Amino acid sequence: MINQEEYKSLLERAAKRKFKNININWGSWYTQYLYYETMWEAYFLDFISDYSKLTTQPEIQFVFWESCPGGMPFPHQNYAFDSSRYNNPIDGNYDKYLTRVCDNFSIVWKGTKVHNKIGDLIKFLGGQGIIIVDLYPTHGVSLKKENRQKLFDEVFAEYSIKKLTRIGNLTNGFPKSSIVNVTSELWSAGFNVISHSTSKSIENALLLNPPLTFTVY
Repeated sequence: MINQEEYKSLLERAAKRKFKNININWGSWYTQYLYYETMWEAYFLDFISDYSKLTTQPEIQFVFWESCPGGMPFPHQNYAFDSSRYNNPIDGNYDKYLTRVCDNFSIVWKGTKVHNKIGDLIKFLGGQGIIIVDLYPTHGVSLKKENRQKLFDEVFAEYSIKKLTRIGNLTNGFPKSSIVNVTSELWSAGFNVISHSTSKSIENALLLNPPLTFTVY
């Protein structure tokens, strides 16, 4: 994880007008980043542990998200990897990012009376080899279209590639698909016009066999 000064620098680049206010309490914002990123880290390490024990290992399939949704209160009530929510039934509206992943991979999340629990679905996705990656450090930040483009242009190479490199190293030796799934928000903010060099950087970071291709869902 990055330190507070690195975090401040990256957010100022992503949303200059919003984060140039001298009254911002950067310690509090950074605490949010650590809170959410620590939860994602626990999710990822649980995936590695569980996947390593599978007798038959399906190809790992990567899904790219941006970060924890913006808006208050803190902690955000809809963050997918908040383990305090794992016993709650998934909600088709509040948990739409997670239900979209399930739908994309034809995984049933709806029950006749009560929907499946969030933690059970996340564990089941992992058993299918599906890893969801929060690409950016903008946890809790409400993102507009121009912010998303700045993230891709100015933050991705410095922050996201480093994170993907660690993920690639920790999944080294596992079978991996070279098709990366991205949200429509990410697709329209850089991935639809991704350069060959950036695509190659992702391919190398995740240790994927070429050619890397992207699919939007």
